[in-house]
Amino acid sequence: MALIKCPECGKEISTNANACPHCGTAIRICPECGAVYTNTQPTCTNCGYVFDKTSAPPMDAEKATGGAIQNQWLARASADKKIAMTLKYAGKALDVLDIVIYLIGVLLFILWSKKDPVERVFEVDSTLSNIKICIAFGCIVYIISAVRDYASERIMQIRFSNWLTVSNIDAKEYLKMHCNDLGGEKEQEAFTLVAYGEYLKGNQTEKNYFFKTLIIKIIIAVTAAVLVGVSITENIKIAMEFICLDQSVDYSKLNYVLIAFAVVGLLASGIFGIIMSTIQDNRMNKWFNGLTNIQTEENTQNTDTQNN
Repeated sequence: MALIKCPECGKEISTNANACPHCGTAIRICPECGAVYTNTQPTCTNCGYVFDKTSAPPMDAEKATGGAIQNQWLARASADKKIAMTLKYAGKALDVLDIVIYLIGVLLFILWSKKDPVERVFEVDSTLSNIKICIAFGCIVYIISAVRDYASERIMQIRFSNWLTVSNIDAKEYLKMHCNDLGGEKEQEAFTLVAYGEYLKGNQTEKNYFFKTLIIKIIIAVTAAVLVGVSITENIKIAMEFICLDQSVDYSKLNYVLIAFAVVGLLASGIFGIIMSTIQDNRMNKWFNGLTNIQTEENTQNTDTQNN
């Protein structure tokens, strides 16, 4: 049993205690950094942890900004903040990893081709096996990267929408008031997040549609990766056969049918993501336009009333 100091009277108490036995002050301990506070402390001043994540202060629609709403969400939903940071940096890491893996494969091929003819013949199978491993890892990284690129933004929009629901926040008035007076790029991005969050709130059909398309995206990405892997492997085998015979590679003998299938697979994976995202964006924009049209009509009616 560890001991801590009461933030009110400074005397030592147990970490299991809900209140100080000496002065009666109710306490709370930050689960992130271990700092001790009175039970009325809303956030940890040491690490920023928010103790009460299920509620949020009422929104002043007129003064609110998309950035402030987004920051409030990430401050109160620490898990979402970690997921957002992970998805953000994972994309760059995956791109670098994919390049490194394929460069290793290319290096293995070049080093093998520089050896004398006898060594090349003896080491062709082992070198090809190592290159296949690089290709396999590269394809796996591509699949993860393709799915991340397609799903990361929508996943965070759904999580933000869930937070709006749990926190009982209605952002419609904010969206109607500020649709025409956005600031810089960051505020526009935050406004889009809030709009999607409000659109998805309670819209289970749209959420289910996304998860269905995500499954299709995974299938297409896996198919494309397999086609690319088979294409590269088969054509490397053809090139290695020429090199083993100490001949220049006859590029007309390469399997261009496999190359064509691989290219089609990659294009299909990219185009599918663009089409599905466009469809989902159009649905949200249709909902949003209906929302702002209501506000425009209300403003017109108010103006006519004042004029009369």
